[in-house]
Amino acid sequence: MKLNNLLQKLKGGFCFDTETAGKLPGDALKIHSLSLVGISFAVTPFEAYYLPVPSERQKALALLSLLKPVFSDPTISKTGHNLKYDISVLRRYNVIVQGSLFDTMIAHYLCYPDGKHGLKQLSKEMLNYNQIEITDLIGKGKFQRSMQDISIREVTDYACEDADQTLQLKQILNPLLDVHKLRNLFETIECPLIYVLADMEYTGVKVDKTILQNISVQINLELDDIRGKLHLLSGVKGFNPKSPKQLSSLLFDSLGIDSITTTKTGNRSTSKQVLNKLKGQHPIIPLVLKYKSLSSLKSSFMGSLIAKIHPVTGRVHTSFRQATVVTGRLSSSNPNLQNIPKTEGLGKQIRKAFVPRDENHVLIAADYSQIELRIMAHFSKDVAMIHAFNNDIDIHLATASKIFDTPVDKIDKDGPYRKIAKTVNFGLNYLMTAKSLADRISEATGKEVSVGTAQDYMDKYFEEFKGVERFQDDAYFFAVEKGYAQTMFGRKRTVKNINSSSAYKRMAARRVAVNTPIQGTAADIIKMAMVKLHKELLVRGLESKIILQIHDELVLDVPKAEVDIVLPLITDVMEKIVNLDVPLIVDISTGNNWLEAH
Repeated sequence: MKLNNLLQKLKGGFCFDTETAGKLPGDALKIHSLSLVGISFAVTPFEAYYLPVPSERQKALALLSLLKPVFSDPTISKTGHNLKYDISVLRRYNVIVQGSLFDTMIAHYLCYPDGKHGLKQLSKEMLNYNQIEITDLIGKGKFQRSMQDISIREVTDYACEDADQTLQLKQILNPLLDVHKLRNLFETIECPLIYVLADMEYTGVKVDKTILQNISVQINLELDDIRGKLHLLSGVKGFNPKSPKQLSSLLFDSLGIDSITTTKTGNRSTSKQVLNKLKGQHPIIPLVLKYKSLSSLKSSFMGSLIAKIHPVTGRVHTSFRQATVVTGRLSSSNPNLQNIPKTEGLGKQIRKAFVPRDENHVLIAADYSQIELRIMAHFSKDVAMIHAFNNDIDIHLATASKIFDTPVDKIDKDGPYRKIAKTVNFGLNYLMTAKSLADRISEATGKEVSVGTAQDYMDKYFEEFKGVERFQDDAYFFAVEKGYAQTMFGRKRTVKNINSSSAYKRMAARRVAVNTPIQGTAADIIKMAMVKLHKELLVRGLESKIILQIHDELVLDVPKAEVDIVLPLITDVMEKIVNLDVPLIVDISTGNNWLEAH
């Protein structure tokens, strides 16, 4: 078929998929390293077309310029599987995708959040069709070839199959969105978010390699120092604190400390939780905990972050995963930026390495304040919680006041009462047991708290915050009746084992029933804010970019000349994105790095 005829066919809406290659292993999936090999299209089921793209960039750009009108036309709908990737691939070739999207990966994720959402698996499960595997085409390991080395005939079969199967999946999934009442969530939140995430990933965040290397040096010095102290205290040369066997022998045999619990294999546990309970019994235990923390920090972040700085852009381009977490939260990978510590010494310093793109820009960090507790107040209609939030009273002080029968103004903001109340607020909202609550309070305050005392705190809390207990019961019975939990915006999560004969499984299911509406609604809200803010920045012609989303926080890279415009815009969008019974509050600040801005 001639290209002009294909372009005419595409004007009514189309499904597409890109095929890419790279010079080095893994480059085919790295947006700023890959080469576009070809694009497949499907308009009607069982019929697809493949357009090879020249390997020479100028020739590729010339060909793709002919496709710009259909891809950039906002009136033409686009279908695909994991469209975020394909949108970024085309952007690398100066083709900007616009228009409504139908992503079959996202549609399946919404309908079946607990399932797997890969195209080939869905093809097999929903269409009873076994697609060609990529390894069948290019091989694997040391024998793997580049897609550019495969004959056009073979690539055509593979690529066309992807486009056709995706279009057929759309025909099945599209009506299911209505059956499950997910249409609005899909069309107004999840699909528009694809454009936002694609832009964030393409832009990336600048990371200062020198700062990371300096932090790594500091970590190594601290580890050497702790190792020396551990050897002196243990009396064992070469003692390895990361070895559970050596640590167990030292603590429970040599030092005579009583073991608290065992692992599944019957060995005496030396987990972080156990060590936190034992740390007052010998000075070696706090050192072991610090050593483990620093070692984990080094292995989890230092080397991987430096390795992920792209040689061309000088930035880290994490992948935001939209169809992974069952509650609706985003996760990130390659590298995972969700777990960078907020409050732990050198771990917190890692945020210093995240910097603006140049000296003419700053970072802005905007963080929803206690959003899950505010959502709990809205759902539960609890009078005491709503009163605290609507009168700008610190919710943890308000809780401490109720539990300890003490006026708010008499409670030390940095004292144990507030720490206990904070632990109670976050613990009991998710049905923490008295034993777990006692452990958490002991860790937060540094003083041992008995299970009985924790139970007293629980009883007093539910006596004072009756709405919370009612909400938890209502959420549980909703899940019993419906078989799923639901967010404010209709996101659903199947609650398994809600009627199990096992008390343990029933309790776990109850936690899911209570947690999902809260955490899921928080996830929906920040996604809505991202979509609205991204749109506002574009409409106003601003150069500011959202570059990170970490839990309830957004980070933007902003020209200094736009700061006075963007600061109130972010606050306005995030705080007004939805109406609750209590106000949404955003903590926002600027800085020359992420740590300063946070």
